[in-house]
Amino acid sequence: MDIVEAAQAHGLTELIKLLESTGLVEALRNAEQPLTLFAPTNEALQGLPKSVKAQLESDPSLLPNVLRYHVAPGQLFTYSFGKDMMVNSLLPNATLRLNSFRYGKVSDLNDLVIDSGKFDSWLYQTFALVKI
Repeated sequence: MDIVEAAQAHGLTELIKLLESTGLVEALRNAEQPLTLFAPTNEALQGLPKSVKAQLESDPSLLPNVLRYHVAPGQLFTYSFGKDMMVNSLLPNATLRLNSFRYGKVSDLNDLVIDSGKFDSWLYQTFALVKI
Protein backbone atom coordinates (compact mmCIF):
# COMPACT_ATOMS: atom_id res chain seq x y z
CA MET A 1 0.00 0.00 0.00
CA ASP A 2 1.44 3.36 -0.98
CA ILE A 3 0.91 6.67 0.81
CA VAL A 4 -2.03 7.67 -1.42
CA GLU A 5 -3.74 4.30 -0.96
CA ALA A 6 -3.30 4.65 2.81
CA ALA A 7 -5.03 8.04 2.70
CA GLN A 8 -7.82 6.61 0.53
CA ALA A 9 -8.27 3.61 2.82
CA HIS A 10 -8.86 5.96 5.74
CA GLY A 11 -11.43 8.10 3.97
CA LEU A 12 -9.34 11.21 3.42
CA THR A 13 -11.30 11.98 0.26
CA GLU A 14 -10.97 15.77 0.38
CA LEU A 15 -7.19 15.49 0.55
CA ILE A 16 -7.13 13.00 -2.33
CA LYS A 17 -9.17 15.43 -4.48
CA LEU A 18 -6.66 18.19 -3.77
CA LEU A 19 -3.70 15.94 -4.50
CA GLU A 20 -5.30 14.87 -7.79
CA SER A 21 -6.08 18.46 -8.79
CA THR A 22 -2.42 19.43 -8.38
CA GLY A 23 -0.90 16.34 -9.99
CA LEU A 24 0.84 15.32 -6.78
CA VAL A 25 -0.69 11.84 -6.58
CA GLU A 26 1.82 10.34 -9.00
CA ALA A 27 4.73 12.18 -7.39
CA LEU A 28 3.83 10.69 -4.01
CA ARG A 29 3.24 7.23 -5.47
CA ASN A 30 6.55 7.27 -7.32
CA ALA A 31 8.65 8.61 -4.45
CA GLU A 32 12.01 6.90 -4.19
CA GLN A 33 12.13 7.27 -0.42
CA PRO A 34 9.82 6.64 2.52
CA LEU A 35 7.49 9.55 3.27
CA THR A 36 5.36 10.77 6.15
CA LEU A 37 2.10 12.53 5.29
CA PHE A 38 0.46 14.85 7.79
CA ALA A 39 -3.00 14.60 6.30
CA PRO A 40 -5.81 17.01 7.12
CA THR A 41 -9.08 15.18 7.71
CA ASN A 42 -12.11 15.92 5.55
CA GLU A 43 -13.59 17.92 8.43
CA ALA A 44 -10.42 19.98 8.82
CA LEU A 45 -10.35 20.85 5.11
CA GLN A 46 -14.07 21.62 5.00
CA GLY A 47 -13.63 23.87 8.04
CA LEU A 48 -11.08 26.15 6.40
CA PRO A 49 -12.16 29.79 6.45
CA LYS A 50 -13.68 31.06 3.20
CA SER A 51 -10.85 33.56 2.84
CA VAL A 52 -8.27 30.76 2.87
CA LYS A 53 -10.25 28.72 0.35
CA ALA A 54 -10.53 31.78 -1.91
CA GLN A 55 -6.80 32.42 -1.69
CA LEU A 56 -6.01 28.78 -2.56
CA GLU A 57 -8.38 28.93 -5.54
CA SER A 58 -7.04 32.24 -6.83
CA ASP A 59 -3.35 31.28 -6.79
CA PRO A 60 -2.63 28.03 -8.70
CA SER A 61 0.91 27.75 -7.28
CA LEU A 62 -0.20 28.01 -3.66
CA LEU A 63 -2.10 24.72 -3.21
CA PRO A 64 0.70 22.42 -4.44
CA ASN A 65 3.11 24.16 -2.07
CA VAL A 66 0.71 23.84 0.88
CA LEU A 67 0.32 20.13 0.14
CA ARG A 68 4.09 19.58 -0.20
CA TYR A 69 4.49 21.26 3.17
CA HIS A 70 2.38 18.46 4.71
CA VAL A 71 4.81 15.75 3.56
CA ALA A 72 8.14 14.95 5.20
CA PRO A 73 10.86 12.71 3.84
CA GLY A 74 11.44 9.56 5.87
CA GLN A 75 9.18 7.44 7.99
CA LEU A 76 8.48 9.33 11.20
CA PHE A 77 6.88 7.82 14.29
CA THR A 78 5.31 9.72 17.18
CA TYR A 79 7.55 7.94 19.69
CA SER A 80 10.54 9.52 17.95
CA PHE A 81 9.19 13.08 18.12
CA GLY A 82 11.25 15.20 20.47
CA LYS A 83 10.58 18.56 22.03
CA ASP A 84 10.43 21.04 19.16
CA MET A 85 12.01 18.53 16.77
CA MET A 86 12.46 20.18 13.38
CA VAL A 87 12.18 18.13 10.17
CA ASN A 88 12.27 19.19 6.55
CA SER A 89 9.11 19.06 4.50
CA LEU A 90 8.97 18.41 0.75
CA LEU A 91 8.46 22.14 0.28
CA PRO A 92 11.98 23.53 -0.22
CA ASN A 93 13.32 25.55 2.71
CA ALA A 94 10.34 24.71 4.93
CA THR A 95 10.48 22.81 8.19
CA LEU A 96 7.89 21.17 10.41
CA ARG A 97 8.06 21.35 14.19
CA LEU A 98 7.08 18.12 15.92
CA ASN A 99 6.44 17.49 19.61
CA SER A 100 5.44 14.55 21.73
CA PHE A 101 4.03 14.86 25.23
CA ARG A 102 2.91 12.40 27.89
CA TYR A 103 5.22 9.64 26.70
CA GLY A 104 4.06 9.86 23.09
CA LYS A 105 0.32 9.86 23.83
CA VAL A 106 -0.20 13.43 22.60
CA SER A 107 1.75 14.62 19.59
CA ASP A 108 1.58 17.79 17.58
CA LEU A 109 2.70 19.35 14.34
CA ASN A 110 3.26 23.10 14.60
CA ASP A 111 0.96 23.14 17.68
CA LEU A 112 -1.84 21.20 15.91
CA VAL A 113 -2.78 17.96 17.64
CA ILE A 114 -2.15 14.82 15.61
CA ASP A 115 -4.89 12.21 15.76
CA SER A 116 -3.53 9.22 17.63
CA GLY A 117 -4.83 6.86 14.93
CA LYS A 118 -1.89 6.73 12.57
CA PHE A 119 -2.27 4.85 9.33
CA ASP A 120 0.67 2.58 8.60
CA SER A 121 1.62 1.34 5.19
CA TRP A 122 4.71 -0.44 3.99
CA LEU A 123 7.21 2.42 3.69
CA TYR A 124 4.94 5.29 4.49
CA GLN A 125 3.41 6.89 7.52
CA THR A 126 0.23 8.94 7.52
CA PHE A 127 -1.06 11.01 10.43
CA ALA A 128 -4.44 12.72 10.50
CA LEU A 129 -4.71 16.38 11.46
CA VAL A 130 -8.16 17.10 12.84
CA LYS A 131 -7.78 20.86 12.59
CA ILE A 132 -5.59 22.98 10.34
